[in-house]
Amino acid sequence: MHLISNLAYHLVHINRIIYRITPKYHIDCHQYNQVKILLLDGIMEGVILAAGYGSRLRSIASGPKFLIDINGKPLIYYPLYSMAKIGVNKVYVVVNYDNLEYILKFKNNLELNIDIRVVVNEEPQRGNGYSLYTARKVVREDQFILSMSDHIYPAKVLEKVIEFKKIFAGDAEVVVGGDSIPRFIDVDEATKILADSDFNLINIGKDLVNYTHIDIGVFMMSRNVFYYAAEYFRNYFEAGLSKLIKWFKNRGLRVKVCDIEGVPWKDIDTPEDLYMVLMGEYREVLNIWERGV
Repeated sequence: MHLISNLAYHLVHINRIIYRITPKYHIDCHQYNQVKILLLDGIMEGVILAAGYGSRLRSIASGPKFLIDINGKPLIYYPLYSMAKIGVNKVYVVVNYDNLEYILKFKNNLELNIDIRVVVNEEPQRGNGYSLYTARKVVREDQFILSMSDHIYPAKVLEKVIEFKKIFAGDAEVVVGGDSIPRFIDVDEATKILADSDFNLINIGKDLVNYTHIDIGVFMMSRNVFYYAAEYFRNYFEAGLSKLIKWFKNRGLRVKVCDIEGVPWKDIDTPEDLYMVLMGEYREVLNIWERGV
């Protein structure tokens, strides 16, 4: 069964290549959205978590981490653009009060064909799991894309996650994006995932000794998760996203792992990360993003 599933997964990729008559970089976002409308199948909302304080970048940042300049664009532009490119038309950005003024000032200057709404996490000290929970007030679609604000990845990553959900995980409430062959990540610092041969998440966290993937900071979720998040936060004060995902699993939700298999991506956590992406050996991440492949 596992062999058949893998074959089906690769056939979908072959099919997509055959019918891609015009290269991606020759079409604008609006045209691209029309091509991908069947792929999305109603997944038109996204959530981006940007309520953290980015303490490790304070030495080089005068404002919020998500507005750090990367090749003339704010860092948050990169996940927003990738979402817009696959057809997501509304994104809720969760910020803290200190960042609110900045995002309101910049969101209308991003020149993206996407409706950006701002949501405030009034208690950011409760973790980015609570930032996700804050989005319960605004998310209306049955399924939505979730992303970190400080991750750079091409639209292909989102395509893979959505296709995986359709082929292997139609009944899953959570799909966690993972990378089994990460090339631009400090694995010691990364959040790790252990999945079984049927793509079921077994465990997730930074301290795992045995793991199969690295968490890429991209997820697909059912709106049903907010019910279980409410249950968690009635009993506990704080949760990072990994802890909340483990809670979902332990409460019986189906959590699957999608392997992006080495598609270049990078999280920007430190000044060293920034330097390596702009001028060092991680520059390929930006090159791939710019080419849209």
